[in-house]
Amino acid sequence: MKRRMQDGIMLLPVVLALAVVGVLAFSMTREGGMGAAAVDADYEIARVRYLAEAGVTLARWQNEQEGCGSTKRHTAPVVFPGGRVTIDRVGKAPNGVSVDVSASLDAATAGATPATLALSREVQMRTVKEADLDEDEKSADTYIGSGGATNVDKQSNLIVADGKSHALIRFKPIPELKDSVVARAELRLELDASPKLLGATGTLTVHPIEREWDPKNVSWTAPWTAPGGDAGPAAGSVQLRTSSEELTIRIDALVQDWASGVPEFGMLVKSQGVTEARIDSFEGGDEPELVVRYYTLCKK
Repeated sequence: MKRRMQDGIMLLPVVLALAVVGVLAFSMTREGGMGAAAVDADYEIARVRYLAEAGVTLARWQNEQEGCGSTKRHTAPVVFPGGRVTIDRVGKAPNGVSVDVSASLDAATAGATPATLALSREVQMRTVKEADLDEDEKSADTYIGSGGATNVDKQSNLIVADGKSHALIRFKPIPELKDSVVARAELRLELDASPKLLGATGTLTVHPIEREWDPKNVSWTAPWTAPGGDAGPAAGSVQLRTSSEELTIRIDALVQDWASGVPEFGMLVKSQGVTEARIDSFEGGDEPELVVRYYTLCKK
């Protein structure tokens, strides 16, 4: 009898430990379920908020196409995967518009209570513009050669050759580009009939010129601090092939720098892997073009 009592006393801590473990397991399971439910709820809220923000973006885009001051509204609900959003109102606001939208998740993809959200925003409006620049009285181009070639202004071709000749191109400034947002900027060049390439391919790179220059007096060494021209890192490039004629080089970041106030001195075109390439100048058949698509902010 005494032995049984001792055994029972010894088992008591084990029973208590098992009971505690059981309580902890139940608590963890319950809290885990509640945590999962909270995560699901947060996920639903995030999804419907994204839908509402998409509606605001749609209203902004639509009115930017119409220009500053428009309050045009897409009246039909816009269906997205998993939900829909309605633009309830578009009104005028300082420098832009105020937008009211409502969004809801589809019952099939949402939880037991589909999330809905009404959202109001004041958004800065922009107007979309495009500039197409080519020859102008303020435009200039020429090329400089390491052999000492000078006074090559007003030629029909700009000659580019590896380490021997660079082209310089400058377009007239765009005053209203100041403080705008550049969406796309393309430098378009036309190659003469048969550029001599070293191998099957070559590359042209475009660099921002960092010093003022005069097309009638510029050379390989003047007015530069470094032979070949003072220019920054490559802002864009294009691969040449023996069949290349029309070339398009994206220089979005470079033109955005100019829009942000960086001094604009034009572009220097270098080559790599090219014995000689001839580019039509402003005096040639197909002059260089700079095509810029940009957004200007609406004013009060």
